[in-house]
Amino acid sequence: MGIADGLQHRTVVKPGVDEELDAMKQTYDGIEDLLNKTSQSIAETVPAQYSLDLNVIFFPQIGFLISMPIDPETGRGNYEGPTLDDGGWDRIFSTRTRVYYKDFRMRELDETLGDMYAVICDKEIEIIYRLGQQVLEFEEVLTQGSDLCGELDRSRFDYPLPVGTLMVTNSFLALAQGAGMYKLSRPFVTEDNVIRVKGGR
Repeated sequence: MGIADGLQHRTVVKPGVDEELDAMKQTYDGIEDLLNKTSQSIAETVPAQYSLDLNVIFFPQIGFLISMPIDPETGRGNYEGPTLDDGGWDRIFSTRTRVYYKDFRMRELDETLGDMYAVICDKEIEIIYRLGQQVLEFEEVLTQGSDLCGELDRSRFDYPLPVGTLMVTNSFLALAQGAGMYKLSRPFVTEDNVIRVKGGR
């Protein structure tokens, strides 16, 4: 498991946990190439003066859209697609600078790939929930370990726990965490009069 980057703001599942999820993510990661190819294909069907301004984008939960610059005087797109008889574009929404449309190609992509982001999120929630259930099976042991290694309330124990023991335990835990975080390894001590360092920093 892992935490997603700042763009996703959610917990995500790392590769190698679930093969089906990995396959879906691989397909989803290829959407950028698909958008570029689709954009080039549509650009070949529009008047040349508008082709460079055309984009095909994907919004989760909205799907695939054709994007064109907006004409500030009319509030319409610079180009709004062919006539309805030739597979016209349906205006979905607009921003201050661009208008977004759907045509038959966008709807085909919606049917095949449009729900993939939601399916990936649902699959990750399912996996994380199962993990939580498995962790709860060891709740008692984990609670005891937490009590022993954390900021302990010594009155919980049937035997006195010296303050020195707590300090040493916390020190070892801090060292272990730091070693894992910075990929440190233990030294090999020898009685020879030599110091040899590999990959030191």
